[in-house]
Amino acid sequence: MLVFKVGSQDPLRSPSFVEVQGRSIQLTTGSSRWFDLPLTREESLQAERKLSVTFGPSQDPEYVTMLDSMLVYGKTKDAFGWPEESEEVNNRFSNFNCDETKFKCTNLSLIF
Repeated sequence: MLVFKVGSQDPLRSPSFVEVQGRSIQLTTGSSRWFDLPLTREESLQAERKLSVTFGPSQDPEYVTMLDSMLVYGKTKDAFGWPEESEEVNNRFSNFNCDETKFKCTNLSLIF
């Protein structure tokens, strides 16, 4: 789950949208606000080793986009009910280099 806050400095500098794993959510803010963005099971499986988060441009005339805070929550693979290692899963994620013992997001791409 992703939790993030926007708008505490200036609502005009809040991102217009957030995109996670190809899913885009429009953000409408008039004041400071927290957003909760739970990941679907498929999105979680796709994000085994890397989670890409993109924030859209703000309405600010000077092109400044501000993100106040962001939290990333996760579970261990056992608590999540992660499928047993299979050739399909191994092939799908073979391009990533990650320590299997880590239970938190270590590669987080923020693109503004």
